[in-house]
Amino acid sequence: MLRKYRDAMIGGIVVILAVALFLASLTIQSLSLNLIKADFFPKLDAVLLGVLGLILLGDGVKKARRAGDEPSEEPRTKGLTPGTRCMLETLALIAVYIFCLEPVGFMISTFVYLVVQMLVLADDGHRRKKDLILFIIISAIVAVGVYMLFTRAFYLMLPRGILG
Repeated sequence: MLRKYRDAMIGGIVVILAVALFLASLTIQSLSLNLIKADFFPKLDAVLLGVLGLILLGDGVKKARRAGDEPSEEPRTKGLTPGTRCMLETLALIAVYIFCLEPVGFMISTFVYLVVQMLVLADDGHRRKKDLILFIIISAIVAVGVYMLFTRAFYLMLPRGILG
């Protein structure tokens, strides 16, 4: 019974977390004279998270109503599904990225994280040499672009790490 409401419950939890994040971001003190204050990105993240949570909640309610009409027996799988494995690998990558950000630096950490994350998300058909080269090019462009945006446009300091 609860299984058919799983997406709706998770969507509700995400909405509650988004509200909590937004309320917590209201306490951020900003001394900056820049156009974008320190609380802008946490508030933006909270709003986007809330929107995604509402979408998941609505989709979960729709699925639960459809599942109520037709009896379905979900197959039980042994071990991790590919989606669960991908999620766990992503969480581990984020933890390693956060840990390496200060000592290694933003540019190198972000570049390596993006390449490895693309490999984790790619299916077996997209792990060839030409795809790896494309992942490396995209990661380099994104890492440099984000670094320039944050340091030149927003005047924010990012960890330099071993690049000094």
